[in-house]
Amino acid sequence: LGILLQGRGQFEEAIKSYHNAIQCRPSLALAHLNLGQLLASRGHCEEAERVFRRCATLDVTGLKDPRLHEETKMAALLHLGRLHADRGRYMDAVSVYREAVDMIPTHYQPQVLYNLLGESLSRLGHHDEAEVW
Repeated sequence: LGILLQGRGQFEEAIKSYHNAIQCRPSLALAHLNLGQLLASRGHCEEAERVFRRCATLDVTGLKDPRLHEETKMAALLHLGRLHADRGRYMDAVSVYREAVDMIPTHYQPQVLYNLLGESLSRLGHHDEAEVW
Protein backbone atom coordinates (compact mmCIF):
# COMPACT_ATOMS: atom_id res chain seq x y z
CA LEU A 1 0.00 0.00 0.00
CA GLY A 2 2.87 2.37 0.81
CA ILE A 3 4.30 1.98 -2.68
CA LEU A 4 0.91 2.69 -4.24
CA LEU A 5 0.37 5.78 -2.10
CA GLN A 6 3.89 6.97 -2.82
CA GLY A 7 3.29 6.54 -6.55
CA ARG A 8 0.20 8.73 -6.26
CA GLY A 9 2.20 11.45 -4.53
CA GLN A 10 0.47 10.85 -1.20
CA PHE A 11 3.73 10.90 0.72
CA GLU A 12 2.48 11.41 4.28
CA GLU A 13 -0.03 8.59 3.84
CA ALA A 14 2.72 6.40 2.39
CA ILE A 15 4.94 7.09 5.40
CA LYS A 16 2.08 6.09 7.72
CA SER A 17 1.50 2.95 5.67
CA TYR A 18 5.16 1.93 5.93
CA HIS A 19 5.08 2.55 9.69
CA ASN A 20 1.96 0.35 9.94
CA ALA A 21 3.61 -2.40 7.90
CA ILE A 22 6.67 -2.29 10.16
CA GLN A 23 4.50 -2.36 13.27
CA CYS A 24 2.70 -5.47 11.97
CA ARG A 25 5.87 -7.15 10.68
CA PRO A 26 8.92 -5.62 12.41
CA SER A 27 11.37 -7.83 10.50
CA LEU A 28 10.08 -6.78 7.06
CA ALA A 29 13.27 -5.27 5.66
CA LEU A 30 11.66 -4.05 2.45
CA ALA A 31 9.20 -1.85 4.38
CA HIS A 32 12.10 -0.32 6.31
CA LEU A 33 14.05 0.28 3.09
CA ASN A 34 11.09 1.88 1.31
CA LEU A 35 10.35 4.07 4.33
CA GLY A 36 13.98 5.18 4.54
CA GLN A 37 14.11 6.04 0.86
CA LEU A 38 10.90 8.04 1.05
CA LEU A 39 12.00 9.88 4.18
CA ALA A 40 15.35 10.74 2.57
CA SER A 41 13.66 11.98 -0.60
CA ARG A 42 11.38 14.21 1.50
CA GLY A 43 14.34 15.74 3.36
CA HIS A 44 13.86 13.85 6.64
CA CYS A 45 17.50 12.75 6.63
CA GLU A 46 18.00 12.03 10.34
CA GLU A 47 14.91 9.83 10.49
CA ALA A 48 15.95 8.12 7.25
CA GLU A 49 19.37 7.39 8.79
CA ARG A 50 17.71 5.69 11.77
CA VAL A 51 15.43 3.64 9.53
CA PHE A 52 18.28 2.51 7.25
CA ARG A 53 20.38 1.60 10.29
CA ARG A 54 17.52 -0.40 11.83
CA CYS A 55 16.94 -2.17 8.50
CA ALA A 56 20.60 -3.16 8.27
CA THR A 57 20.46 -4.87 11.66
CA LEU A 58 17.28 -6.92 11.20
CA ASP A 59 17.56 -10.64 11.91
CA VAL A 60 16.96 -13.11 9.06
CA THR A 61 16.17 -16.07 11.30
CA GLY A 62 12.98 -17.85 10.30
CA LEU A 63 12.22 -15.74 7.24
CA LYS A 64 10.83 -17.23 4.02
CA ASP A 65 13.40 -15.56 1.80
CA PRO A 66 16.56 -14.78 3.79
CA ARG A 67 18.48 -14.05 0.59
CA LEU A 68 16.14 -11.20 -0.40
CA HIS A 69 16.24 -9.97 3.19
CA GLU A 70 20.07 -9.87 3.13
CA GLU A 71 20.06 -8.01 -0.19
CA THR A 72 17.60 -5.49 1.25
CA LYS A 73 19.82 -4.99 4.29
CA MET A 74 22.77 -4.33 1.96
CA ALA A 75 20.66 -1.86 -0.01
CA ALA A 76 19.86 -0.06 3.26
CA LEU A 77 23.57 0.32 3.98
CA LEU A 78 24.22 1.58 0.45
CA HIS A 79 21.44 4.16 0.84
CA LEU A 80 22.72 5.15 4.28
CA GLY A 81 26.24 5.62 2.92
CA ARG A 82 24.91 7.58 -0.03
CA LEU A 83 22.85 9.77 2.30
CA HIS A 84 26.01 10.59 4.25
CA ALA A 85 28.03 11.22 1.07
CA ASP A 86 25.35 13.44 -0.45
CA ARG A 87 25.53 15.58 2.68
CA GLY A 88 29.34 15.80 2.52
CA ARG A 89 29.84 13.40 5.42
CA TYR A 90 32.39 11.22 3.64
CA MET A 91 33.97 9.75 6.78
CA ASP A 92 30.55 8.50 7.86
CA ALA A 93 29.93 7.17 4.35
CA VAL A 94 33.26 5.30 4.35
CA SER A 95 32.44 3.80 7.74
CA VAL A 96 29.06 2.53 6.51
CA TYR A 97 30.50 1.19 3.25
CA ARG A 98 33.23 -0.66 5.15
CA GLU A 99 30.59 -2.15 7.42
CA ALA A 100 28.74 -3.31 4.30
CA VAL A 101 31.93 -4.85 2.87
CA ASP A 102 32.33 -6.84 6.09
CA MET A 103 28.85 -8.34 5.79
CA ILE A 104 28.55 -8.98 2.04
CA PRO A 105 26.48 -12.14 1.46
CA THR A 106 28.15 -14.70 -0.80
CA HIS A 107 25.55 -14.21 -3.55
CA TYR A 108 25.80 -10.38 -3.57
CA GLN A 109 27.45 -8.54 -6.48
CA PRO A 110 29.66 -5.98 -4.67
CA GLN A 111 30.85 -3.75 -7.53
CA VAL A 112 28.52 -0.83 -6.72
CA LEU A 113 29.55 -0.96 -3.07
CA TYR A 114 33.24 -0.99 -3.98
CA ASN A 115 32.77 1.98 -6.33
CA LEU A 116 30.92 4.00 -3.69
CA LEU A 117 33.59 3.23 -1.10
CA GLY A 118 36.35 4.25 -3.51
CA GLU A 119 34.53 7.44 -4.45
CA SER A 120 34.10 8.49 -0.81
CA LEU A 121 37.73 7.69 -0.02
CA SER A 122 38.79 9.78 -3.00
CA ARG A 123 36.67 12.71 -1.79
CA LEU A 124 38.57 12.50 1.50
CA GLY A 125 41.87 12.67 -0.38
CA HIS A 126 42.77 9.02 0.25
CA HIS A 127 43.49 8.40 -3.42
CA ASP A 128 45.81 5.40 -3.02
CA GLU A 129 43.31 3.57 -0.85
CA ALA A 130 40.45 4.60 -3.16
CA GLU A 131 42.19 2.97 -6.13
CA VAL A 132 42.16 -0.38 -4.32
CA TRP A 133 38.37 -0.32 -4.44
